Amino acid sequence: MNTVFLTLIFALEQLIDFREWKKLLSTDPFFGQDILENAAAGAQLVAEGFNELWQETLNGSLYGSMCKVGQFFAIATLTLFMVELGKKAKTF
Repeated sequence: MNTVFLTLIFALEQLIDFREWKKLLSTDPFFGQDILENAAAGAQLVAEGFNELWQETLNGSLYGSMCKVGQFFAIATLTLFMVELGKKAKTF
């Protein structure tokens, strides 16, 4: 694994002269600014999409139906528990 990593680093060093990158960064202080702006805009779009998805999910009929089924299971479980508790209390 180490030899593969070292080979990759050596290949990258051959392809990229780091002094050129340093020179580019020193001459253009806004280097990569457009990438950061595009990433921020993309993150904003994803956040808005998720917000819309949550609004549709919580306000839709599917969520209400799931809540009703959950309430049914809760009441049924509580009822069965009370019946079993009553049976055990009778035997004592």
